[in-house]
Amino acid sequence: MKIRKILIVLFTSLFTCSCSFFSQEGTVGIDERINEAFMPFALAWESLIFTEIPFGEAGVPVVLILLMGGATFFTFYFRFINFRHFITAIQRKV
Repeated sequence: MKIRKILIVLFTSLFTCSCSFFSQEGTVGIDERINEAFMPFALAWESLIFTEIPFGEAGVPVVLILLMGGATFFTFYFRFINFRHFITAIQRKV
C-alpha cells in the first residue's frame, strides 16, 4: 500500500515536470483560443445588457430591469415566500 502511494506521487510529479518542460512559451493555449472565439459575443452581450433606457432625467440599465422583473415574477409565483418565511430563513439552528 505504501509503495503504491509512493509510485502515484512519483508518476504525478514526473508528469507535472514533463508537462512544464515541454510547454512552449510562444504558443497560444486552448484557453486563449476560446477567449478569442467568444470575445465578439461577450462584447455584444455586454453592450446590450448595460444599455441604459431613458427614465426621467436618468437612465436605467437593462440589467436592472431584468433583475427587478425576475424578482417580481418569482415573488408572485411562489406566493410571497420571501416575505412569509423570512424569519425561518434567518433562524439559527442549535
